[in-house]
Order: sequence, then C-alpha cells, then structure tokens
Amino acid sequence: PQREQGASMADSIEIKTPPHDKRFPSTNKAFMCWNNYNEWASCMLKNEEDDSACRKTRWAAMAICPAEWVENWDESRTKGNFLGVGAKGFRK
Repeated sequence: PQREQGASMADSIEIKTPPHDKRFPSTNKAFMCWNNYNEWASCMLKNEEDDSACRKTRWAAMAICPAEWVENWDESRTKGNFLGVGAKGFRK
C-alpha cells in the first residue's frame, strides 16, 4: 500500500498482539510469556525444527516476552541447558 504524501512510516505500521488468553487473567504476563515460548519449543520439536511450521507460536512468544528473555532461552536451547520443553536431549 502506498502512503499519502507527508505521511510518516509510523502512520503505516500496524501493530498486532496475541489475543487475550483466559488462562492468564492477571496483568503480570511472565507465566504467559514462559508458556508461549514453551509452546513454540514444543512445536519446533514436533516439526523437526521447521521454523515455517511454528511461526505463529514464535510470534506469540516474541509479542509478549521481553527480547532479552527470548534471547537467553534461545541460547540455552542451543547449549542444551534449557529448563523448559525439550530440556533433555535437545539438539539444534
């Protein structure tokens, strides 16, 4: 889509977040973040590390989690010491 002359880039960006999840009613979304990341990790294990099959679950984790947490968990998965889904025998 074309922008009107004088419109800023920010005017054309659409920001989306995951829909409300009734399992996590409180304002502290740390557990929801952890759960979303583990759902992505589980998807990756089930789909033999196929990123394209797990885009929605990765997006849900990235949308709610602080980037630093995701980077740390990704690094832990790579090193084989991640404490969530796939902790034993996980290979990247």
